[in-house]
Amino acid sequence: MSGITVFLFASLWIGILVWELISGRALGTWWRPIITRQDNPATYYFALAAHFAILIALMLTGNSWHVR
Repeated sequence: MSGITVFLFASLWIGILVWELISGRALGTWWRPIITRQDNPATYYFALAAHFAILIALMLTGNSWHVR
């Protein structure tokens, strides 16, 4: 990916993480579409950690990703 694409994708991912922290709802999966901090904190923080790991991987190796 080019530099501007990495920047835009990272900005989008940071926006998602901020929204998840403010709202207390994490983006879910097909078997659990809504994960809330109040109902299931362990799953919520695991989802946030996974999203943060994706952001870090993007920031470290994003320019070498081959997206068609």
